[in-house]
Amino acid sequence: TLIEIPCPKHLDFLESETTRREARERVAKAVRETRGRASVLGCCIGNEINSDIIRWYGAKRIERFIGELADVARQTDPEVLVTYSSYPPTEYLELPCLDFTTFNVYLHDRATFRRYLLRLANLHLDRPLVLGELGMDTLRHGEDEQAEFLGGHLAETALTGLAGAFVFSWTDDWFVHGWQIDDWAFGLTRRDRSPKKSLRAAAKVFSQPPSAQLPRTPRVSVVVCSYNGGRTLEQCLISLGTLAYPDYEVILVDDGSTDDTPAIATRFPEVRPIRQQNQGLSVARNVGLQ
Repeated sequence: TLIEIPCPKHLDFLESETTRREARERVAKAVRETRGRASVLGCCIGNEINSDIIRWYGAKRIERFIGELADVARQTDPEVLVTYSSYPPTEYLELPCLDFTTFNVYLHDRATFRRYLLRLANLHLDRPLVLGELGMDTLRHGEDEQAEFLGGHLAETALTGLAGAFVFSWTDDWFVHGWQIDDWAFGLTRRDRSPKKSLRAAAKVFSQPPSAQLPRTPRVSVVVCSYNGGRTLEQCLISLGTLAYPDYEVILVDDGSTDDTPAIATRFPEVRPIRQQNQGLSVARNVGLQ
């Protein structure tokens, strides 16, 4: 579960100390009430502040406000993971305060969607990327098209290396501020909770490893270059041993380490070791490739 905490988005929210204080209190309350729950991935301290609002105030003021809410969350629970749901018109926001990046992306064309996910991955190289929302309205597109859309787009989130994805929404029975929404149907289930075809399509992708989405699985060589990297090497090799890919090998190039790297390598007989005198990372990479 990703807990979304409503963030003020109306035009004058930065002008009102009362509004800002209420936002801080909401964040603290939500984090406090969900603290320690194993089912909670993290807390989302805002969602899609409108691009016009950001231009009105300036990106830096919005970034500082979101950073302030992130500080409140961590003061309440130092272990909480914090994110903010952005969207394409405000991709330029710089939010180093976040533990992982969340974007809501509604692009129906699969190739365009894939290209944009790759763009986001390049923009946010230093932290995990999660898709906060994607979906299709069955009133306008039909249930067959929705199922095909979600199956293909969720496969793209796996193939492009995202840390996860959320579908909007579970059911067509939807309310906003107490008002029933009647003119859209984004759910995986209908109002009576009967499943649509899209539920099976989504479940199929979520229940499989990313490699299952590939049209073919050629043999892959993973080259690990290490020079006195014993502190993290064992964790690295253990992780590589759990990859859900059907045909790969791991090559460890020990570039003249003087720490416990050789001893660690002996504990992984499935890893192909190459030991050489220290010649630098570029040489080690080339040796591994050869």
